[in-house]
Amino acid sequence: MTLNGKGTVVLSNSATNLITAATSGLTLTNANTIEGAGTIQNMGIVNTGTISANQSAPLIVLPSSAGLNNKGTLSVWTGDTMEIGTSAGGALLNFSGTTLTGGTYTVSGTLEFGASGSSVVTDAASITLTGSGAKIIDFAGQNVLSDLAAITSAGSFTIGSGANFITAGNFTNNGKLTVNSGSTFKVTGSLSNFNSSTNTLTGGTYTVGGKLEFAGANIVTDAASITLDGTGEVVNSTNSSNGLTNLATITSAGSFTIASRANFTTAGNLTNDGKLTVSSGSTLTVTGHLTNFNGSTDTLASGTYTVGGTLEFTGADIVNNAANLTISGPSAKILNGTANGLADFANNTGSFTVTADGNFTTGVGNFTNSNKVTVATGSSMTVGGGYAYSQSAGTTTIDGTLTASSGINVTGGTIEGAGTLSGNVSVGGSGTTPALNIGDSGKAGLLVITGAYAQLTTASAKAFIGGTTVGTGYSQLQVSGTATLAGTLTVALASGFTPTIGSTFTVLTASSISGSFSNSTIAINGSEHFNVSYTSTGVVLTVASGDAPLSGRLQSSVVPALPRRQPVGASSGLRHWVSGAPNSGNHIFVGEMGNTRAQSGAILAGREGFRRYEGSEAVAELPRMPAPVVATWEHKLPVTPVIRMKSGLGSQSAPNSNNWTVPVRAVSSLRMPTNSGLIPRAPVRILSPMLPRLQR
Repeated sequence: MTLNGKGTVVLSNSATNLITAATSGLTLTNANTIEGAGTIQNMGIVNTGTISANQSAPLIVLPSSAGLNNKGTLSVWTGDTMEIGTSAGGALLNFSGTTLTGGTYTVSGTLEFGASGSSVVTDAASITLTGSGAKIIDFAGQNVLSDLAAITSAGSFTIGSGANFITAGNFTNNGKLTVNSGSTFKVTGSLSNFNSSTNTLTGGTYTVGGKLEFAGANIVTDAASITLDGTGEVVNSTNSSNGLTNLATITSAGSFTIASRANFTTAGNLTNDGKLTVSSGSTLTVTGHLTNFNGSTDTLASGTYTVGGTLEFTGADIVNNAANLTISGPSAKILNGTANGLADFANNTGSFTVTADGNFTTGVGNFTNSNKVTVATGSSMTVGGGYAYSQSAGTTTIDGTLTASSGINVTGGTIEGAGTLSGNVSVGGSGTTPALNIGDSGKAGLLVITGAYAQLTTASAKAFIGGTTVGTGYSQLQVSGTATLAGTLTVALASGFTPTIGSTFTVLTASSISGSFSNSTIAINGSEHFNVSYTSTGVVLTVASGDAPLSGRLQSSVVPALPRRQPVGASSGLRHWVSGAPNSGNHIFVGEMGNTRAQSGAILAGREGFRRYEGSEAVAELPRMPAPVVATWEHKLPVTPVIRMKSGLGSQSAPNSNNWTVPVRAVSSLRMPTNSGLIPRAPVRILSPMLPRLQR
């Protein structure tokens, strides 16, 4: 039996409520929410939804021998109780040996399972204890979590709102450990993730809004993931000092986040080779220098920075960004004391993003990008002072608004998105593959230009088509001014989408259109194509039947076949192939050669041909011209015109080759292949009656 959907089965606050199997052998697969009090019994249970005890009377789960497999959430509210199985244990299939695996357990009251002496040593599930009354016990009333010693990479352990936890000994966190406000997590032994000889915290995720205490805490190097939330702190339980006071390095494997309403000040310099995040309402102050910033070149050289609050460091004046920098939200700022550290930002060779309704204005001067700039939906970036935005390589993605009153010029790379480009836009130039992608990569979208659009011959525009609704089904470029077109237009079709013949897609609108794309058709498949047409204010793609004609078709989608070479031997009217080639010394005189590279032993019957022949050793063999013998005919060829002899013609004997079969004496001494599958050469016509006789 299966409970599908997102519905809720509500059991009242009565211990007599009962959900039971009518017959044996049934399994309940629950994708709903079952909540309240009473008993669920006599069936196997697979929970992919939620089973919640939220009444003062207990919720008792007594599965059959098939047990309870929790793949969803078991929830126990404050003051309430959920019992799984009996004192014999074994009913909760997720608990085996000393490991709890899979599922989520959210406990503010009492969760009871397992025989007497049951102990969860390894957490490979998701466990949350909220409030001072939260507990997980066995049927003997003993704390099942008292010996908890490890969180695996698949596990998480969270305490909050007055829930406190003290380990029995050493502790290892390779998953997620969260200590929320008002709670304390204390390691009685050592935290094995902390190396006291190098003062490095390695591995695992730590979110601390309350207190995390362990002996010897003095984290200088962060190779883990640490988040301070509010007044959260890491405490050295040996001397009660702040365990993060001397933080100086975030490694490439590490991250450090100052979350909501948290403040942090370093004791000296800070090096960020990982991820540094300052959330809205929070401040991170570097007392010394941020070593990733090169003051001589005004370059932020490395690391990842997400700034929603305030990041302050000495000498901050970022002109060049080669790092990964994100401005998140309207209150984000980078300061040098009280001065704006981004006032002169003008060149991006790294990654720069404005997101979360952020607004960013550059200083006075042009802005250049050669890597990655992103303005997310609801956010804006303005090039200050009436200057221009230029891109020579990389990608600019605009789903919000990019404003540059002196123009947006893309000479290389791609500009794309479903936002607004405010200013005249030009795409094309000497950079690498300048392109405009209408919509985000692989998606349809409306891209608006409040100004004119000029596409040069080196540029391409791409539209996405996956449906018939403009903006969501297919892309459209909306230009408030004139669109001047050149270069190419391409289309990316959604997987599985084949447009109907006769349907139209207006992929560009403008106040007026001048010029045109170089291609008049775009191939769809072997049986359909787009015809590109123009109105006075738009570009329309119309689906037509048949493959796109070669003329006007986008050449990048076509691989033209090379013309087949037709080697020609000596010109002749002979109608048959001769099997084999002559013995050495036998020759045929012909009127002229059509191709001096032909595999032939023929000699041109002109003045120079005779002279060359007479000057060779073969002249002595002329009396021994071969008598006709039976030839083997391999293939009949079309008759070629007889070539008249031309006196005075120069000649050159064709090069001999040894890659033929053993020769056979025949009327012709042409060296022809016996394999008729090869490209045929025109054979030689025998002209013996026309030749002069020579004296012996």
